[in-house]
Parts: sequence; structure tokens; C-alpha cells
Amino acid sequence: MRGSFCASDARAQSCSITSVTSVAFGTYNVFDAAARLSSGGIVFECSGVQPSDTVTIEISGATDATVLRGMTAGSHVLRYQLYLDAARTIVWGTGAGGTATYGPVLPADGVPTSVPIYGRVPARQDVGAGAYSDSLLVTLRL
Repeated sequence: MRGSFCASDARAQSCSITSVTSVAFGTYNVFDAAARLSSGGIVFECSGVQPSDTVTIEISGATDATVLRGMTAGSHVLRYQLYLDAARTIVWGTGAGGTATYGPVLPADGVPTSVPIYGRVPARQDVGAGAYSDSLLVTLRL
């Protein structure tokens, strides 16, 4: 018995983060009554995607929406949080503990997509002087 079949184009799907702009809060004054706000961003690009493919983005460091992240300088910790929205109400994390992820969204094939990150440092934290920083892992899932 003989049969036939059709072959179709195979396309490799991929997405990558092409740039990240840090969320830099600037100088923190422990006596300021207002929170420090800042923003940054992620740019990603996908290729070989189909119209039904979706992307999500997770940011490490938030396993519970009620617990703030921490930047450190020596033994001092300056608490902060990252958000999906400009109103700073939706905590950006891994999807665990009330945190949310970016997406799912339908990526455009070969088109860079910019995603803003919104940050907030609560006011009047009793911390020592120093250069505070934190390192986070950004995970893009296709």
C-alpha cells in the first residue's frame, strides 16, 4: 500500500528579552513623608510565533503580594515593590501568593514589545546611608 503526505514549513519559535531599563529610585530621604516612585521597563521580541501563541513575564522576589521586596546595603534593607500598573496596585511577581504576571499577551512576530515596570519605595523607613540594590530574575515564557 502506498500513501502520500504533505510537508509544511516548520518554524522555530523563540522569544528573548532584548533590553531592560532598571527601576532606579534615586536618593531616598528617610524623613520624606511621600513614597519614592520610579519606573523602568522590559523590551522583548519574538520570532516564528503563531497567532495563538501567548507570552507571560514573571519577576522573581515576590512570592506574596503582602510582603515587600528588599534592596540591601550591607546589613540594611530598604523595602520596595514592583507593579504591573501605574496605580501601583497589582504586584508583579511569579503568580504565587496573590502576585500577578504580565500576560498572557499575543506577541507580534518580529516586533519589539515594550512593557513598563512601576516601582514604589514606602516612605519613612529607618535605614542607614548607603547604595541599596537588588537583583531579580525576569522570566519570559512562550
